[in-house]
Amino acid sequence: MPTLIFLSLLGYLGTLATLQTNYAWTFMTYRWIALITLVIVSGFHWMLFRPRRRLISADNTMDILMVYLFSTLLTVPFAENWVFSGMRWTSHAMMLLAFLLFLPPTLQLKDVQRLITVLKATVAVLLLVSWIYPVPWAFEDTQRFQGAMGDPNTMGHIAAMGALLYFHGAITTKEKRVRIGQGAIALGAMATVWFSGARSSMLALMVGLMLLGYVYRRRIGFKIIGTMLAVTLVSFAFPNLPGQAKQFILKGEGGTSSEISRRVIESRRPVWEEAWEGFKSRPLLGWGFGADSNVPVLWEVQMTALGTVERDAVNDFLFMLEGGGIVGLGAYLLLVYLILKQRPAAEQRAILMRFSGAPAELRDSSLPIHHAHAILFIVATSLLVLFQLDGTALSAGSFMSAALWLTVGGAIAIRKEVPASALAMRSAIGPSVSVGPASAKSRPRLGPLGKW
Repeated sequence: MPTLIFLSLLGYLGTLATLQTNYAWTFMTYRWIALITLVIVSGFHWMLFRPRRRLISADNTMDILMVYLFSTLLTVPFAENWVFSGMRWTSHAMMLLAFLLFLPPTLQLKDVQRLITVLKATVAVLLLVSWIYPVPWAFEDTQRFQGAMGDPNTMGHIAAMGALLYFHGAITTKEKRVRIGQGAIALGAMATVWFSGARSSMLALMVGLMLLGYVYRRRIGFKIIGTMLAVTLVSFAFPNLPGQAKQFILKGEGGTSSEISRRVIESRRPVWEEAWEGFKSRPLLGWGFGADSNVPVLWEVQMTALGTVERDAVNDFLFMLEGGGIVGLGAYLLLVYLILKQRPAAEQRAILMRFSGAPAELRDSSLPIHHAHAILFIVATSLLVLFQLDGTALSAGSFMSAALWLTVGGAIAIRKEVPASALAMRSAIGPSVSVGPASAKSRPRLGPLGKW
């Protein structure tokens, strides 16, 4: 990856990550400057980088992306406020073009690994700042931990993604000290998710852990992944338990767990119902991309949607259904297909399922591409689940949304190299690659004295 593209990408991600905290809201405009810079630099290089661009374009990613952008663009002229929807669509299109079209041809395996490291480092910094310098006020007078973030849900989202990234690093890294350090950070991130009380983050984390346990079943083992899933399930069932324990120790008063659970359900149901009613009013093209039925007709142009969209986006399907109608929802399903399409192939899964973490395997130079592709898909799928309960993947001003499309772009970049690598490893270890018991044909025969 050219240095200029990498620096512009760092600038964009760093700006979004900083704006997730309560300490940098005065710099809202800088994220758009960083995004425009990234699009210009990566787009210019994409036009010049023809050989690998043709390799990536051999897939139908570009076709899917162009159909999606054109379909969602159709909703803008018919929007209730076409200026607002046009600006949201433009920023969203710039982000998708940068991550899904312009960046993949410039990325090799080492670049993708570096991007994963950047995501892990960014999450680590945000967690560290949240643990050391939390905001001095509590969100909605609850005991939910929000750290330095704007609200507990954002804190939980970032921690959940960090837990998956660092847990994956703990099971695939060669150096023992690094593995132990990443495991400790993963446990701290999981604890942060629980203290945040963000159930959407807990569910996304459970999905990611199940996928990790499935792909790395031999390396992780049933007991470890079962224990982690059980703890996550308990945290999902009792999100306010850490706060209640703290209040019990301090002899304070607070809401009960049932009250918190009821509040979580009641806070989402009206949003879903209003979004459905908004869709029924404009079923074909909706109210305009990124808008809801309450969007004002006259809008003073600003660099944020805060104060314009009254309802929080707590389900991307309904968010797109209300804003883009049937046309927009169909286009969104294309993006979902593009994410799920990056799943590891059968031969690749067979290789990873056999991975046990032995020293010889950790030194194997052909495995990193499979590890990188697997964690990119797992994180992207977990975030896709997350955005069906809270937040949205359709905002270019959200760090979590950018993280989703960056992981998808990284998976697209190395997906073409994975099959050849998998076939090479398969031929090297023999045709009898199996994750279960050896078949009768593959077992060595016993001699007359029972020797091999």
